[in-house]
Amino acid sequence: MLSRVAQVRSLITRAFTVMKLLARTYHQLPRSERPSFLHNLGKVRKLIVKLEEHPSETIDLKDPATWKHPIDPIDRFALKP
Repeated sequence: MLSRVAQVRSLITRAFTVMKLLARTYHQLPRSERPSFLHNLGKVRKLIVKLEEHPSETIDLKDPATWKHPIDPIDRFALKP
């Protein structure tokens, strides 16, 4: 069983990989949808930074209320945890 810190580091590595893949899709979006996509991508990055800075802190990925920077649930490009 991995420690909490090791689990968070693994999550961060996977999250950055996903963010790189998402950044590639940015150019395929219609111009009108790019700002909200970037906005939510920035929120995900902030969540990753928070996990990296405080790996022992409990963050329920299924409950955006526990995130410091929650993603707007109405946005169709909101990234599901």
